[in-house]
Amino acid sequence: MKLKKELFKIKQPQPKKEVIETMSDSGSYTGKQTNERPVVVARRLAEYTIGLNYESLPPEAVKQVKRVVLDSLGCCIGGYGSEASRIVQQVLREFGGTPESTVIGSGLETSCLNSLLANGVMLRYLDYNDVYFRTIGAGVQGGHPSEVIPTVLALGEREHSSGQEVITAIVLGYEVS
Repeated sequence: MKLKKELFKIKQPQPKKEVIETMSDSGSYTGKQTNERPVVVARRLAEYTIGLNYESLPPEAVKQVKRVVLDSLGCCIGGYGSEASRIVQQVLREFGGTPESTVIGSGLETSCLNSLLANGVMLRYLDYNDVYFRTIGAGVQGGHPSEVIPTVLALGEREHSSGQEVITAIVLGYEVS
């Protein structure tokens, strides 16, 4: 029996565009724009992710990534002796886990997920990691983009990623967060 290729082609739905009123970061009215469906936005993010590579990064971006990694490691060291860190590390020792990634400062090797949990707790404990604020209309939005660093380091260690791959992943994390 011969299969027809046409039967397996998936027709992509055309994006529905909705008109929305928009505001600039300063809160001023900028007019009407079209709002693309989430599928289109997800596709654009995926294309950006796939297309990003170390060679395309400006030297300033690479330098800044190195700075935020050092800053984040300093924050982790600062949070290492905290009660929260000790509790999480004790629980992880009891849970065990495939030794894939290291808990910063302890030498404990555990699963990638356990490692990023422990390192994330240490990173955020003192609340000294980097932050950004952005005004949107009458409100303020912000975040700690360096929260991606424990995840990237844990995955990078598990996957034996190069330094360039880790730097690129951190840039990507900052760009989409």
